Amino acid sequence: MLVGVALGLAVGDLAGWKLDRLGERTAGPQTEAAAARAHAREQAERLVRATAELDRERRLGADRIRLLDQAEHTLREAFASMSVYALRANNQSFLQLAKTSLREFQKQVPVDLDHRQRSIDGLVKRLQDTLGQVNTKLQEVETERASAHAQMREQPQTLATATTHLERALQTLHVRGGWARCSCDESSN
Repeated sequence: MLVGVALGLAVGDLAGWKLDRLGERTAGPQTEAAAARAHAREQAERLVRATAELDRERRLGADRIRLLDQAEHTLREAFASMSVYALRANNQSFLQLAKTSLREFQKQVPVDLDHRQRSIDGLVKRLQDTLGQVNTKLQEVETERASAHAQMREQPQTLATATTHLERALQTLHVRGGWARCSCDESSN
């Protein structure tokens, strides 16, 4: 298409020049023919150069497109390779960080557990001491209760024995009279 445009320009120039020359009729027909041939040669050479330049530009354009395609392909491969490498390195870094964090946590756990165990042992010791004191107090209270209960058991028997002795004493006359006097004396005081 460009060749046709260039050829059209050349023929148009030639025709325009020819008309200008014909208008000048002062020059001779041979001079005009020689000038027209020279101009036609010049235009043909320009056309050949333009066609050669056009072909060269087409080849260069095709080469550039091929180079760009190759560069794009190379860049895609390089990017894919770098992406895989970066992802692998990132995964390795993450795993290493996770392992380090886990080790630190595992180191901290025994210390924390030991601290908690000591705190619990302290609480248990205080509870044992308090329970020991409560147990001692309960044993004392139980001993006192048992002693009081035993005394209370003995009192009815003692009272029963005293009542029985009093009944016997009152059944005898001379004791009855003495008791009556004591009772009267007490009531009069």
